[in-house]
Amino acid sequence: MWKLRKNQKEELIDFILFLPVMFLPLSYLIGIIVLFLFSLGWIFIGNYKDNPRSVLLGTVAFLASTFTVYIQYAWDALYRSLFFFIGGILLFVISFYIEKQRRKLVNESTRSEKE
Repeated sequence: MWKLRKNQKEELIDFILFLPVMFLPLSYLIGIIVLFLFSLGWIFIGNYKDNPRSVLLGTVAFLASTFTVYIQYAWDALYRSLFFFIGGILLFVISFYIEKQRRKLVNESTRSEKE
């Protein structure tokens, strides 16, 4: 309730992680969706507030949840060499996009500090 007192209502996305999804049917799928909602929520909050730390938190959470889902489902379905090849390409594409966004945020923040 500290976030409500500090008038940080958009940051209540943190409490989505405390939903008791393990008692619901298809709990593994709902848990994955909750992790993605948490990470995307922090990315959107960071972009809305122009806060690179929030974007970084959302990005790390997104990468961790994507990596977890990839390991859980692709390990059994793919051949091992194809698994690592696709994983490497996926990580490269994600890191390219994240670096592009980071540079954009840094340039915008340094430009606003100069003004």
